Amino acid sequence: DISVVVAVIAVILAAVVFVFRPSRRSPPRASVTVAVRRAETGSKASGTTKGVNEKEESSAPRISIFFGSQTGTAEGFSRRVAESAKRHGFVPTVIDLEDYDYNENFAQEPLVVFVVATYGDGEPTDNAVGFYNWIMDKERPTDCLLGVAFTVFGLGNRQYEHFCAMGRAMDRRLAELGGTRIFNAGEGDEEGNLENDFIQWNDEMWPVLCRHQHVDVRIAENTDNSPSRRFKLVCAQPNEILPAAPRFPVIVDSKHPYCVKIVTNRELHTKESERSCRHIEFSLEGARFSYQTGDHLGVLPENDPILVEKLASRLGVDLDTVFSLVATEGEHPDVVRKQHFPGPTTLRFALTHYVDIAGMPSKSTLGALAPYASDPVEKEHLILLGSASEEGMAAYRTFIHEDC
Repeated sequence: DISVVVAVIAVILAAVVFVFRPSRRSPPRASVTVAVRRAETGSKASGTTKGVNEKEESSAPRISIFFGSQTGTAEGFSRRVAESAKRHGFVPTVIDLEDYDYNENFAQEPLVVFVVATYGDGEPTDNAVGFYNWIMDKERPTDCLLGVAFTVFGLGNRQYEHFCAMGRAMDRRLAELGGTRIFNAGEGDEEGNLENDFIQWNDEMWPVLCRHQHVDVRIAENTDNSPSRRFKLVCAQPNEILPAAPRFPVIVDSKHPYCVKIVTNRELHTKESERSCRHIEFSLEGARFSYQTGDHLGVLPENDPILVEKLASRLGVDLDTVFSLVATEGEHPDVVRKQHFPGPTTLRFALTHYVDIAGMPSKSTLGALAPYASDPVEKEHLILLGSASEEGMAAYRTFIHEDC
């Protein structure tokens, strides 16, 4: 069933080598990363909820969930916070910090959650730079956020000196400006078990938020736990396929990467070494700009065509099927405007360039696939693997370390 592919596409994504110029001044260094381009990068989520009908929605507590994300992980967590909010009777809005008018609106927010990653040497992610500079302004009155209740979850890597620097800075500054910390900040370690860190924080947070907003925490027990659909699949004709994005854009930045050719790629360690460090050279022949210190090189790989064929065979789908992902009713228009997933396109192109079909599936991915399982036993197993219970955690560890 092609709808199964939609579930896969909606959760995991990847495509080419590119160079882009950062949108802010970077420290004098070049970074090489493996990035994943996401299909669902809309700035705001719908306030329509499962578990809260339209009549109740006007009186339900509203919660704004802001994310600062570089590769999509923090954004993904922010949307999971929103799903939890819906189950607990809240009306959530997921907001990209880059698209928010904080000068006009932030002081009027009654309840906010920040999910922010740390980038580089303790810096904000590109989409959070503006908000970070605004809130850190020393001229800002220390009572300007009175009445704003907040909590923060920071993402980082303990191998770096400034672990979760942005989460800690945001948590501290919100309190300094008069905000009320209603739940302790959480921290997720990419080198440890980032997802488990998030799940534990998220689960422990909701009873506290419910008490603060006078909401019966038991509401979540009677609501649908399956993730809401943000997109629907619409079949199209081959002549409707969109042309590929230009490989050599006029403006070069993080939103308009410039594709380059790798001319040298050699290993610097000997065969006896267990580590790998590669020397890579790339050509800018014909480019209208020169490489500068601080520019970034990103590698977005393509999936093995043989693996793509095997997945299609397993799912029973035709790779030449042409389709689009269209935002569901109630989704914010920016979800459609900002999504990087090109459509109409073919399943072959999508599975080759945008979907990470070789990586280890996360707990949230497995849980999201459960509703599509036709076998009751396998469905229950997927639900278990995606759950936050101790049994679910143990089953997931076994699945990852032994079954994959």
